[in-house]
Amino acid sequence: MRVHAIGVSRSSGKARDTGNNYDIAELYYLRPIDQVQNNNRTVVGAGQQQGTLNVSPDAFSKFLSITFPRSGLFLDLTIENIPGRFGRGMDSQVVDFKVIEQAKAA
Repeated sequence: MRVHAIGVSRSSGKARDTGNNYDIAELYYLRPIDQVQNNNRTVVGAGQQQGTLNVSPDAFSKFLSITFPRSGLFLDLTIENIPGRFGRGMDSQVVDFKVIEQAKAA
């Protein structure tokens, strides 16, 4: 999967309600605006919006070794399916990536 990456973050701590530990890493990337037309709603737009993907701990460490210039980064992602959070189906998780093209910083 090729994406225009714009950032990465990792959040960890203890859930306020349950006291359970959490550790969540996410990649932020640009994707086309979702166009929706159905009986309940209509969404029309142009351009791009932010998307997110879960990131494995190993891949997160690798992301910290690259620079995120203002114009972003084009990456070829390796993705695996993992059990979803809270036992909800399956989620996708980035496990590796290759830099395809890094935009020049302004």
